[in-house]
Amino acid sequence: AADEEMAQASAPEEAEELDEDGEQELEAGQWRASESQPSLTELASEKEGVAPFKLPTSTFERLYPYQKAGVAWMARIFQNRQGGILADEMGLGKTIQVCALLNGARKAGATHALLLMPVSLLD
Repeated sequence: AADEEMAQASAPEEAEELDEDGEQELEAGQWRASESQPSLTELASEKEGVAPFKLPTSTFERLYPYQKAGVAWMARIFQNRQGGILADEMGLGKTIQVCALLNGARKAGATHALLLMPVSLLD
């Protein structure tokens, strides 16, 4: 198949229901580190007229629930043209989350991306 089947990630606590096109809408998660901090949804609120962010099913299925929530958050700030920092413990999959985001951004029509990373990731 020339085109990969597309799916959209949902937050881990949401049901993953497909629409008539077999796709899911990518939503920022409701996770809170503490009651005093805003949720991911509040940090990156949805703007009207923004197209859903889509990920290939093969990419989506490889992510853990917390990684899906991270990609959902990054996708929302990407769509809203905001900035953010994905900071997590070493070994929890920040690289795969960014790769998933870039894959979705490419599918959404983005043509350029700037990546800053340690040289050790290029080996």
